[in-house]
Amino acid sequence: METSIKIVDRIREKGEDQSYRDFISEFSKGYLELEFLEKQEQLFEYINAYEALDDKTSFHAEYLLSLIDFIKSEI
Repeated sequence: METSIKIVDRIREKGEDQSYRDFISEFSKGYLELEFLEKQEQLFEYINAYEALDDKTSFHAEYLLSLIDFIKSEI
């Protein structure tokens, strides 16, 4: 998932408006924190699904392990 926010031009237009920059900074931090929490929740769901499997050598188990590794690398 990729999201881009076009704010650079707006920051330049505002010039020295510190409150606007503070708002953008807090917005960015909140967005990144939300993304992190969603990834973390997804990771825990995959780990729980893997641990619940009886056959850890199946294709499904291997796929879950690859998803777990991928999300860990993103976090």
